[in-house]
Amino acid sequence: MRKPFAIVAGVMILLVMVAPPAHASEQPPLEAKQLPSAVALNTLETRRIADDCATVRPRLPELARAAAKEGTTSVACIKPTEPGTPRARKADPTLLFEPFPLWCTDVPGSWVYTLETREMICAVRDLTLDVINVNTGAIIGQIYFDEYAFEYTSSTIPTFAYQIMIDMYGGWGSIGGTLAQGTATCTGACTVNSSDFLPQAVTTTNQVEGEAFFRSTATTRGSVGTATATWSYYFVNPSWVAPSTPVNVTPPVTRCDHNLPGNNTVAGCIIRDIPPAMIYSVSSAYEELAWHILAAQDSGLPGSHPSYGLSHPAPLNRLVNAAQQTSNYNRSCPSSYPRPAGLSCDEYPFQSSQQGAATGGGGPGRTFGGCQVPLPAGTGPSGYSACMIDNTQNSEGGSALGSFYIDQRIFNADPFYVWITP
Repeated sequence: MRKPFAIVAGVMILLVMVAPPAHASEQPPLEAKQLPSAVALNTLETRRIADDCATVRPRLPELARAAAKEGTTSVACIKPTEPGTPRARKADPTLLFEPFPLWCTDVPGSWVYTLETREMICAVRDLTLDVINVNTGAIIGQIYFDEYAFEYTSSTIPTFAYQIMIDMYGGWGSIGGTLAQGTATCTGACTVNSSDFLPQAVTTTNQVEGEAFFRSTATTRGSVGTATATWSYYFVNPSWVAPSTPVNVTPPVTRCDHNLPGNNTVAGCIIRDIPPAMIYSVSSAYEELAWHILAAQDSGLPGSHPSYGLSHPAPLNRLVNAAQQTSNYNRSCPSSYPRPAGLSCDEYPFQSSQQGAATGGGGPGRTFGGCQVPLPAGTGPSGYSACMIDNTQNSEGGSALGSFYIDQRIFNADPFYVWITP
């Protein structure tokens, strides 16, 4: 499996004043911003578990009769941890199998991802296990724990992994001897290669862990399939009348394919609902290209992520049709525009996006000071922009965009953002 790479920690957004290219000195400076460490996947509901204890308590008389026959005295249930519960979450949780990304803890209770890849998604939530005396209804013990869930894929192989960890950080009362165990399943175009979550002691000094590997069945050329993995875990104790109700933890859908436009040579998997970001830096070899994109987004054109803070945040969508791409470029950068020596015409939104000059609705063109393009200034989400920039930067920036589509397995119409960093 491809190993997750290091991610910049922290959620502070760094502002940097971006100087325009030398031939565009009339344009005022703009702001480039560092990527946020993590983003919540807002298309899914917050991962708040139902209060299982509310369903267990009405069954206490029935459970008491069963407990008397078995010689037990209690039952367990799981609920969200109440606000104000004393806790000491570990600052650096680790996994035996694969390091848990620290940025996953930035947005507790949600599935989160980083804009740099569609290959990882993770979540943390805070839960409590109550031990209830079946005869009196009194809570006679509690286990406070964090649940860590982490799925990672590879864009170059049709196998993906899913880890679960239970990290007890506190507790009291009749909890000695409690074990946790689980089972992984997968529905859709997938099979379970392995599932390892044997019974493990739940203590403050022991991290309970499970790992499963899955393989997509969408591996023949031209195939596309989706898969939904689930970890189901529960707790047991000799003094309980029955195991706890299982907790099911299901991440967003995984999409695997052997049908990638532009490079259908290998199968691979990504998290379907993550829209990645094409990242250009103003301090890299793409300075002028990055400046033009940022100016275009700042004027209102789409492609900026909501976290960037510009007007009209909205994703772009990939466009695969070559003839339509050509139409987009010919409209935004017609051959009638003079090309100064060493410069070439750059268009935004990209010709390889559905928001391009021709396919994006036919709005008016705009440009910026120093761009040497015969178009007026403009604002708003409709239309396109053009600017003469360094020819090498333009060419290499386009090649980087093509690689981005392949690396992130971006299909036709898939959404993505463009983020300009310092």
